[in-house]
Amino acid sequence: MRWIAGILIALALVGVRVWDPYPIEVLRLKTFDYFISTIPKQEDQNIVLVNIDDESLQEVGQWPWPR
Repeated sequence: MRWIAGILIALALVGVRVWDPYPIEVLRLKTFDYFISTIPKQEDQNIVLVNIDDESLQEVGQWPWPR
């Protein structure tokens, strides 16, 4: 009898996830936003700005350029 209750609960959870009603979706998205905001932000110091101008396109060719 316990396994039937477990199966019914699992089916209900799958049904709610597939159906994804608006209040559940909002709760899911807000929870995701909260968890993402708690992750420490890592700044990358290796940033390169590439200025693509007509001269560069004439010299190297059409974008995307090889690495």
